[in-house]
Amino acid sequence: MTTRFDRKKVERRHKMKSAVLLAAFSVCLAGATSQSGESQKKPYKGPACLGEFCLIQTALPSEQALIEKYGPGTQIGAVRCYAVPEQKAYVHFGGQHDLPGKIVTVFVSRAQNCVTGSEKLARATRAFPAFETKEGVRLGDLERKVTEIYGRPSVKREGEDGLGQIVPHSLERQGEPFGENVLVYDSPLGELMQAKFYIHNGKVAAIYISCSE
Repeated sequence: MTTRFDRKKVERRHKMKSAVLLAAFSVCLAGATSQSGESQKKPYKGPACLGEFCLIQTALPSEQALIEKYGPGTQIGAVRCYAVPEQKAYVHFGGQHDLPGKIVTVFVSRAQNCVTGSEKLARATRAFPAFETKEGVRLGDLERKVTEIYGRPSVKREGEDGLGQIVPHSLERQGEPFGENVLVYDSPLGELMQAKFYIHNGKVAAIYISCSE
């Protein structure tokens, strides 16, 4: 027979479990410094969603749900890649070792962003929704549209950006993997959200959003 004391113990365990889960999935909201290394006090101005994938929420997108809906794609380490010919694009989804099974980065580009040698990059088993931000920025838009919507970036870098070190790409594009310039939008100190817009010939050639360290 369950006593009141037993019920209270169960309730306390459930509350503790919920608190742990909430802390694990709120990775975009606390626990790290600004990724550009610059001190910031202003709120995050960049996008948090790309297509249907939103990274600033308690329950991060699930890698398993991605596979069930769009197929396995091509896996390279912690990156799962897809060719998206109907959008003239390539997309990859990245994970993080301390959040297994959760998507913490999304990157879409005109140039192939997953290089597998002679292997043909896998396509999704069904069409992805348009890879545009919730505010309406997509590949091919003018650079000025980005700054009109999101304001001045936290920093503007040349095309040889740190992302080129973690995203598989052609060695022929080593100097400027996805564009000549990169507009970086960082979240304030203590948060993890970041977005990058890669600019080629004055237009958006790649978009990256991340809530990882």
